[in-house]
This record gives sequence, C-alpha cells and structure tokens, in this order.
Amino acid sequence: MDLENLEGGGDGDEPDEKKAKDDDEPDKPKSGKIVDREFHQALKDRLKDREDLGEAMADTVRLGEGPHWKQRYYFEKFKVKQDDLIDFLQRIRKAYCEGLCWVLIYYYQGCASWTWFYPYHYAPFASDLIGCSTLKCGDLTYFTKGKPFMPFQQLMSVLPPVSAEAAGIPASMRELMNQPFSPLVDFYPADFGLDLNGKRFTWQAVILLPFIDEPRLVRILAPLLKRLTPGEKVRNRHGTELIMGHNDDAILRHTIQLAQAAFEAGHAGLKQVLTDRVGALYGHLEGYQGGGIGQTVVSPIEGLPDVEESHLMSAQYYLPEFYGHSSKLLQGIHEQRMVVNASDMDEQARLKGFGGEPARRMILQALGKNPDVKMVYKTPGPDPTQTQSVKKPKAAAAAAEPAHWGEEGAAEPDAQEGEQEAGVCAPAPPAGTKVIKVHRKRADDGLPPAPKGFKPVRKAGAAGRSAPY
Repeated sequence: MDLENLEGGGDGDEPDEKKAKDDDEPDKPKSGKIVDREFHQALKDRLKDREDLGEAMADTVRLGEGPHWKQRYYFEKFKVKQDDLIDFLQRIRKAYCEGLCWVLIYYYQGCASWTWFYPYHYAPFASDLIGCSTLKCGDLTYFTKGKPFMPFQQLMSVLPPVSAEAAGIPASMRELMNQPFSPLVDFYPADFGLDLNGKRFTWQAVILLPFIDEPRLVRILAPLLKRLTPGEKVRNRHGTELIMGHNDDAILRHTIQLAQAAFEAGHAGLKQVLTDRVGALYGHLEGYQGGGIGQTVVSPIEGLPDVEESHLMSAQYYLPEFYGHSSKLLQGIHEQRMVVNASDMDEQARLKGFGGEPARRMILQALGKNPDVKMVYKTPGPDPTQTQSVKKPKAAAAAAEPAHWGEEGAAEPDAQEGEQEAGVCAPAPPAGTKVIKVHRKRADDGLPPAPKGFKPVRKAGAAGRSAPY
C-alpha cells in the first residue's frame, strides 16, 4: 500500500511526468473582483471575531430565573444595597417618568428643557412604575427651560479626546481633555466599563461612561470662550439652518429662485413659503450670500479646486409658525378599560401562559365581535309545570346512551321526544351554571322517504319502541 499517495489523496497510478508538469504550471491568477470579495469577507470575519465575546461576560442577572431576580437586577446594575432599595425605586421611577414626558413634549411641543438628562444607564422594570400617576412631570411648567450648549460646549460634552482636533475644537480646550490634572479630565476616561447586558457582541453593549456635569463644564469653559479667534467665534454661534437640494427638485427650485431673487433685489428678510405637494416639507425660505442655484462652491480645504459646475441649490430655512399640539383622542376612539390588576403581579399566575382577558379579546376580535361588549348568558330556570320527574325504566336508560341506526338499543327520535314529553328528563344543572341550548337536527331530516309498504321491525329488549335495520 502506497501511504504517501493515500495521504496526498491520489490513487498511486498518476505518471511522474504529469505530476512534474502540474508542478511547473503556475496557478491561474484570480480576478480583481474575487480578490476584493475575499479580502472584504476575511476582514468582516476578523472584525466579527473581535466583537464576539461569546461567554466571556456571563449574565449574572438571569432575568426571570428563580426567585429575587428583580433584586439581582438592581443590585448588579445599579449597585444598590438592600436597605436603600425602596428609596432608590422612588428616585428611578421619577427620573424615568420624567424622561417619558420629556420625549413626548420634545416631539409634540418642542424642547421642554435643555438641561434635563436621565441620570442612569439602565431602565427600571415596568412593574416598578406603579404610582407614577401621582407625579407632576406631565405639567407644562414642570421642566426648567435652561439654555442650549454653544457648539464648542456641545462638542466637548459628546466627543472623546481623539476626535477633538478633527472636530475643530480649539487647542486650549483640547488640553482640558488630555491633561491628567485638568478639572474636566474625569469626563474623558481612557478606560471605561462595557456591559454586554445579556448580549453577545460589543456593539450591543452598554457603554458605562460618566455623565457630564453641565454647570462645571460651562464654568470651566467660560474664560476660554472669551479668548477665541474671530474665526472660532464665527463657528461658535447658533446660526441659521440651511436647506440644500438637487436642482432637479422642481418645487424646491421654484421657491429657492423666488427667495434668492428677493435677496439679491435688496429685500432682506422677505421669506417665501415652502409647501411640498405631499405635505412632507413645510417652512419658509430666505436667500443669502452664496445661496441660490448653480453657485460656485468655494473649497474649504486649501489646495483643492472650487466646484464651478454645481447642481446644488440652497437657501436659509425657517421652521413654520408653531401653534402648539393638542393631545386628545380622535373621534370614534373608545378608551380601553384597565386590564392590569393586582393578580397580574402574581409571579405564579404570570408564568402560566397566555390567557385571561387578553385571550378573550383576541378570540372575540377574530370572531368579528366587539370585545368591549360584555356577553350576557341566560340561565334557564326550572319549569313550573313539571313538579316531579318520572323515573326512567331500564329500557329508557339504555336508549339514552348513544347508539347507531340499526343497532340494538337505538330508538327513533319520535320515541325519545315522547319520553321527554312524558316527564323523563335529565337532572337539573347546579345553581349558577351557564347553560346554552343547542337544537339538534332531527336524524331523519333530509333522508329519502321510506318505500311504500315498509314496516319497522321490533327487536327484543326494545318493547314499545321500534328500530329500523
């Protein structure tokens, strides 16, 4: 046996001349597309392997497993002690409800406060929000408005030190981010926590960075803002929003033409109303120096040429006049009744699966019925005309059991109905039982008529009754 050929995957019969010829032939070069695809796939796999921590960070909370998993969550994530848990739940409930109100006001009324922030990295359980109706954070006067950051202050509060120079932060401010004895150095730690929080990849983790102390940041940067160069002062101001688009947009092009023509004619402050056909864009436009259509774009980078043939059009943009938002239910909407109660907080009942009120509503909706209408069931009472029941004979008891046509003991429907009329009936259901009457279809309905001269044959044990074969 040729072990070398077996290890090489060959059969041992290949000539030596052919082997030498194959060795001399160079491998066919791969095309650029194949090399590019293989490179990107290898890079993607390597990055994924670096981000995949797998079981390196075990989940110590294990939500829903065993008793006291809620306590484990607060102890592990917030480092709260058992004695401080009740007070902590009140604080985080208040902060979380404030956050809900802040977001809703932001989207429907505008920014409620420039200084408010959520002071935790994690959220509480929904079951711990009980009692939030007593909070006053839903009032329009609850939040303190404050003032927004200036551009450099905003960049200092969100960027790491390695991005400061590329973002254009002045050198004097960059030193505060890098110097070890800076009064702001604790805002920019070189090492920080990374919590996978039950996830697997690093991009899914919670970044445990410290929160910015706004009063301290503003106080430390105040003297440095006074020493800015004229160019830096221009950049560190709240300007006017610009709207930009391609000159193929007919509606936007017409409005920008009118706004730029009014500006060049000397009508400063004259704004044109912008209304999109589909209602996606509203506001007012005003021309400015360097705006309009087909303007030459001056290169901001020294050494690069200007863009002379530009397809860009731009103008100053102003939001439409704000009238306020009215939060109310639309006409025809019925407010749902409360479906969460104290029994839903029971851990044993909660883990029994889907059922109860949600299941009832889903079934009724699937049947095309209104789930808000309560079903009424009528319970039939005893018949006053029947004061006593007749004792069933053995033959009648045997006939009460289900039987097929043609079998011994099967009775005709007419005979059974006659027994019921005679007073033989089933025992009455217990009090409070919901009974639904079902009218069964007669067995002979739809059957062809018996042939002329047909006579039913009586069987032994069914005296007084007849059963067909």
